[in-house]
Amino acid sequence: MKRMLFLACLIVSAGVSAMDLSVLRHNREWKKIAENEYAINFDGSRTWPALELKSPVLKPNAFYLLEFDGRSSNSSVHTQVAFRDTRHGKPCVSYVRWRGGEKYSRIALYFRTFDAGNGRFTLYINPGVSAQVAVRNFSLREISSLSRNLLVHGDFESGNDFLPHVVSSPEEFSVTDSPTFLCGERSLRLRKKSHEETKIVSGDLPLIPGRTADIRFWVRSARNTVSVQLMLDCGRPGQNRHLYKLYKFKAEPDWTQICFQYRIPEDSNTYTALQDHLCKLRFALLRSPETAEVYFDNIEFRIL
Repeated sequence: MKRMLFLACLIVSAGVSAMDLSVLRHNREWKKIAENEYAINFDGSRTWPALELKSPVLKPNAFYLLEFDGRSSNSSVHTQVAFRDTRHGKPCVSYVRWRGGEKYSRIALYFRTFDAGNGRFTLYINPGVSAQVAVRNFSLREISSLSRNLLVHGDFESGNDFLPHVVSSPEEFSVTDSPTFLCGERSLRLRKKSHEETKIVSGDLPLIPGRTADIRFWVRSARNTVSVQLMLDCGRPGQNRHLYKLYKFKAEPDWTQICFQYRIPEDSNTYTALQDHLCKLRFALLRSPETAEVYFDNIEFRIL
C-alpha cells in the first residue's frame, strides 16, 4: 500500500513541470564543491551566511514547492529559507526552517506568493549551533492542485516533513526501520519519558479558506494504549485570533488508520492568519506518568 501511494504521488508530481534553480550569489563562507552543490563549515557566529537562489518570475497568489537535498552534521543547527515578496506593494519576508541529517535527504518546503513577480529565495543559518551544512539540486514547481497528498515525505521512505518542537533528546524523535507496517521499510517514531512530553510540527502546508482539510494517517503504539493529540494550526505571526483545531485519539499496539476533516472558516477578517493561506500539523505525546513510544506512517494532508 505504501509503495502504491508513493508511486501515485510521483506520477502526479511528474505532471507538473519543475524548474531547476541555480545559485545567484552567496557569502564567502559558502563554498561550491560540485555543480549546483554548496557547503559551509558554520561556526555558530552572528554572521547569518546567505546563499541566494536565482528565481524565475513567479505568479501572484500562487503556491510553490521548493525542493533540494540537504544535510547537516548537527540536526540542531537552525537552517532556514527566507522568501522575499511584496504584499500590497510593501516588502514582506517569510522564514521556513528545515532540518538535515548526516546524509543527504530531500527537503520540501511550501511558500505562497502575494504580489510575486521577482520573489527571492535565500538560505540562511541562524547563530548559535555550529555545523557542517551542505545543499544541492534545487528545484521549484507551482502547485495548482491541492487534492493530492501535500506531505511530500508522509511515507518517510526518502525524507521527513516534520521538525522537533518539544523534544527532550534526539532519541525522542526519529525516522526508523518499521518492518511491522503494511508495506515500506520506515516509519516516524515518537517517544516520551515519564512526566515529560514530546511535540513535533510540520512545515507550512497550503490552506484555502472555506475549503475542507482532510488528514489521514496510520498509527500504532509499541505497547499499551497511548493518548495522542493532533492540532491543525492555522496561526501566523501578527494574527488577531489564533485559529486551530484539536483532535485527540488513542494509539493501540496494532496499526490503525485515523481520519479527520475540518472545514476551514471563510472569514479572513475574523481570523486574519487565513490571509496567509498556510497552516501546520502538530502531533503531541502529552505529559503523563507513563513512558510512551508511538509510530506514525502514511501521513496525508489534502485540501478538498
